[in-house]
Amino acid sequence: MRRCMARHRAGTDRLIRDIPVVAGSSLTDMGRQRHWSLSMSVKARLEDAAILAANGRMEGALVSVLIATAATSRKRYPKPKKGAKSTKATETDRGAFEAFVHSVMPIISRAENYNVKFRGQTIGFESLLYKFVRCELAHEAQLPSDVRFTKGTEPGHLRVEVTPNWISISETIIDNLAAAVRHAPENSSFFAPNPALIRAAEPITIGNPSGSIAPDQKES
Repeated sequence: MRRCMARHRAGTDRLIRDIPVVAGSSLTDMGRQRHWSLSMSVKARLEDAAILAANGRMEGALVSVLIATAATSRKRYPKPKKGAKSTKATETDRGAFEAFVHSVMPIISRAENYNVKFRGQTIGFESLLYKFVRCELAHEAQLPSDVRFTKGTEPGHLRVEVTPNWISISETIIDNLAAAVRHAPENSSFFAPNPALIRAAEPITIGNPSGSIAPDQKES
């Protein structure tokens, strides 16, 4: 296990360093531990992400972090009681996920709100993550051909490149989303406070055919 955790890829340092592994434990032993609470399940998903990232399985790590993000969003925005009709957008899985991601954008990047043009429509980054990343990985087991997952840049620095034919997101989205999940008040009883996670991440870099735009601008 220690050797596994040591073989991490550049750009995943923070995620792996913040998830300790008990000496002598094995994946089988860890699997026997039943996590009944939602918060513990969130913690387990981040542990899974760290192990996957350490072995170069970056899409798998992203899936685990997205699951932890979705679970945290449901703690912040619960489903309606059984039999009750949904009256708020945040009572749906998509609404809860997008609302949570939108609220933690200062942790994911310093851009609080920005849109990208993709497939002929202008959408928020939180919608892009849900519809074209989370749902595609969950239901199709792969990203669509026009969404690329590229090597990370410097830790904490998220890069999104937009072209007429495809969009790419850097692997650092894994660390940044994990930081947002750990920092969420809903998970505070299972993650020790870490001032380094509270500060905003590095500015997002958005590339397009005509160059780059500032992180607080909206691409249209």
